[in-house]
Amino acid sequence: METPKTFGEYVMMARKQQGISAKKLAKRLGKHPTTLGRVESGFIVVPTPDYFMDLVDALNLDIITAVNLLEPYRRICDSILNAAQKGRRNDETTKKSGLQ
Repeated sequence: METPKTFGEYVMMARKQQGISAKKLAKRLGKHPTTLGRVESGFIVVPTPDYFMDLVDALNLDIITAVNLLEPYRRICDSILNAAQKGRRNDETTKKSGLQ
């Protein structure tokens, strides 16, 4: 198998290598085929933890490879979350002080 650049690419490559259609895999996982397509295309870059593990288990993916493909996005998400929490704290401070 080629080296995938994204988690979605890894999922698609493994699925195709195993001869499983997207529709069949989605049905097996209890998801809509569009959701799987969004993961594979990169529209959904970081799936929910449960969906991530369902895909890893269903396709017998190497967990270390799968997690490493998400790592750059985790850092971005952490930065966004931290910024949002700081903003939320500022909003709460503003509300408590009556400066709204």
